[in-house]
Amino acid sequence: LSFSKNDVVSKANNLFKNIYNKFPRANKEYMTKDNHTIDLVPFGSNISSTVNYPRYIIIVRYMIKLPISVKDVLVGLLLSDGWMQKQNVTGDSRFSLKQSLKHFSYFWSVFLILNHYCSSYPSLTRTKVKNIKYTGISLSTRSLPCFTELYHLFYVNGIKQVPEDIYDLLNIQGLSHWICGDGSYVKRGGGIILNTQSYTIKDNVRLINVLMIKFRCKCSIHYQRGLPVIYISARSVKILVPELKIHTHKSMWYKLGISN
Repeated sequence: LSFSKNDVVSKANNLFKNIYNKFPRANKEYMTKDNHTIDLVPFGSNISSTVNYPRYIIIVRYMIKLPISVKDVLVGLLLSDGWMQKQNVTGDSRFSLKQSLKHFSYFWSVFLILNHYCSSYPSLTRTKVKNIKYTGISLSTRSLPCFTELYHLFYVNGIKQVPEDIYDLLNIQGLSHWICGDGSYVKRGGGIILNTQSYTIKDNVRLINVLMIKFRCKCSIHYQRGLPVIYISARSVKILVPELKIHTHKSMWYKLGISN
């Protein structure tokens, strides 16, 4: 691959030409031309909030991609509390997340990672369970093709499942967010329970294989009220904690057995 100025410009021009050919009715003047910037910028390092930005034209929607660091976070969130919705108008999908207010610090750290893909700030939610009122906070991203790709990995006929290639998708950063959402630290013994009751036993086996092979965890499947959960042994947790701690927000360290 060549990084010479002429080759890079030529490839960029061909990219735009192909996009304009694909969407001939799109507004070609939407983006201001920049013929002066010559800095090399690592992909994903300079993304900032797009809250309150106007609606994207179709060309911009298809140009937006997820950096690996953001995709890793989304994988962990989708294994736990995150979900996706497919929009009827565009056919694209959006990601959503809701947390209780007691987890606001962690929730806000996630929003700061995803605010480049959000058109609005998070909003308060109110739910009622067994006559008890709960206040939470939620966010939703824009509906974009890059999220549709994730939707097709995690959803079949509208039902969330564990992707077949979860071994390649899940890394230590994703695992930390998975634990933040679905993890429960067991004080007696020091292990961690991953509340995977919403998944089938087949999906649980797929997940436990990844934990055992990729992260070298000693794990087992237990049943709570007839539904499967995954238990990570205390010894494995002790080995993983130094790496998990790097990617876990301080307010959620208690799920790793660390007092803050």
